[in-house]
Amino acid sequence: MGIFDVNTSRYLQDQREALRASVEYFRSGNAIERNLWVGREFLQNLNLSFVEGEVMAPPSDPPDLIFRDFHAEVKEILDPGRKRHAEYKEALLKAERARDPQELLKDFSPKHLLPSELVNLVESRMPSMSDKYVRAFRATTDLFDLRESFGALAVSWSVAELRAALGVFVAFGFRGIWMGKLRLCCQVHCSAVPYR
Repeated sequence: MGIFDVNTSRYLQDQREALRASVEYFRSGNAIERNLWVGREFLQNLNLSFVEGEVMAPPSDPPDLIFRDFHAEVKEILDPGRKRHAEYKEALLKAERARDPQELLKDFSPKHLLPSELVNLVESRMPSMSDKYVRAFRATTDLFDLRESFGALAVSWSVAELRAALGVFVAFGFRGIWMGKLRLCCQVHCSAVPYR
C-alpha cells in the first residue's frame, strides 16, 4: 500500500466521520444545541465577553435562547424545498460507497444577496411568525435570522434601502431583528426597548 492509498483512505475516513457528525448534529432532536451554537457565535461576532452558562435554553420554548436580558428566537432561512438533514444522510451514503476522493467533490458558487433581497426573505416569513408569537412576546424578543446560503452579502445599504427595511421591520413588532452567517452579522432593526 503506497502513501497515496493511505492518504486516500484516511481522507475518505475523515469525510465519513465528519458526515456522521453532521447527520447527528442536524437531526430534529438537536435543535436546542444548534440554537445555543448560533447564540454563542452571535455573541462572538459582537465581540461580547460571556461565560458558557450565560447562553442558555429556557425551560420552555419560546424563546429559543436567553443571554442576560437578550431573548431570541433563532430562525434559519433555507432555500425553498431544501432538507439539510436528508442532504447529509445522502452525502454520508455517497461517502460510504466512495473509493476515490474525487467522487465527493462538488461545485460551490457563492450567492450575492442584496439588502432588498434579505428584507424580502425575512418579510416572507413574518406572517407565520406574527401568528405564532403574540405582540407582547415579540416586543421583548429579538429575532435572529441565519441565512444558510449567504455568499457575498452586500453590506452597504443606501439610505432608501435602510428606510424601506426599517419600515418593514418595525411592523413586525420584534424588539430587534438580526441577520448573520458565521463571522458576519448585523442588526437591521431595533425598537426603543432597551438592552441591558
